Amino acid sequence: MQQKVDELQVENKSLREGMADLARYKQRWNLRLNGLPEKEGEDTRELIIGILTRVVPLSVERLRETVDTVHRLGN
Repeated sequence: MQQKVDELQVENKSLREGMADLARYKQRWNLRLNGLPEKEGEDTRELIIGILTRVVPLSVERLRETVDTVHRLGN
């Protein structure tokens, strides 16, 4: 029984470390843009992809594959 508990503790530690790594990795890709006026009916994701296309030397299609979620945070 103790051996099983020890194995589960090792597995738990490994899983927690993996989750922490994933959280750090995801946070690396956060981007915050300020001062963008909001327009009714706009596609915020396409707006951001358009801005990034002018700044980052990637094709529009590559950016569409890379940018998965865009949120407005409000004022």
